[in-house]
Amino acid sequence: MGLIAVPGIPALLAPAVPEPEWESVADLEAITLTSSEGTEVSVIPPIGWDTRNVGTGQVFQSGESTILVMLYDREGRDADALAERLIRAARLNGTNTAFTGQVVSSADGTLTGRACTVVSSDRNGPCAFLSDDEVVVAVRSLGTADDPAAPIDDMVASMTGRQR
Repeated sequence: MGLIAVPGIPALLAPAVPEPEWESVADLEAITLTSSEGTEVSVIPPIGWDTRNVGTGQVFQSGESTILVMLYDREGRDADALAERLIRAARLNGTNTAFTGQVVSSADGTLTGRACTVVSSDRNGPCAFLSDDEVVVAVRSLGTADDPAAPIDDMVASMTGRQR
């Protein structure tokens, strides 16, 4: 028996599904993110920012500054090739990313990768793509001219990965 695709149904149901609530970050408690395959990465968010879960990622927001942390399962793929693919996909949506040449890592060394700069039509900031054997973690910080992007060094350093 085959499946019948009805393209309009997801668009009709989307307004019925509530968006996750924003929560305030009050202390230095780590937030654990879980990839689709079950790999966990913990990160300590900036105090005083609002946050919400977006599936395999987390959004942090303060004013017009936003930090987005997303997990992508490697599924045997090369980490650099996957990062390049994610950059190309974002470019189709109007966001350009360029690697800076700087090497970054979590303080415990479980995640390592490359720093970058991200630019969209009205926002820009630092970013990084880190990985271990299981996941690639994309960290993007975006701000405006009036509310600049937050540095991501402390957030990246706070990350710890746990294999599934």
